[in-house]
Amino acid sequence: MSMLRRAMVSSDYELLVAELNGEIVGFIDRWNIYDLSEGAILSSVENLYVVPRFRRRGVGGELLQKIVKGAKRKGVREIHVSTRFDNKFAIDLYEKHGFMKRNMQLEMEL
Repeated sequence: MSMLRRAMVSSDYELLVAELNGEIVGFIDRWNIYDLSEGAILSSVENLYVVPRFRRRGVGGELLQKIVKGAKRKGVREIHVSTRFDNKFAIDLYEKHGFMKRNMQLEMEL
């Protein structure tokens, strides 16, 4: 919870929550990144989660559309997302909303 508190006070962070009848059914969050080589503000969607019984009902797509609109208002040039190679549902959702496979992301746990 302390990470969420720290994030919420940053102007470079945006968190959206989907709610239905008082129940949280999903969320998405995004961080701005100041990329010196691009000379622009980029953004990274860190989490997109929808409660399993509410999946495939448009919740994820609506959250994604709203986070993109928020990024545009902030002057973001690119939004990056990542998911597992085998997460076909997520890949299909991102591609349906205009995201393209362009890079491979590598990571190292510390």
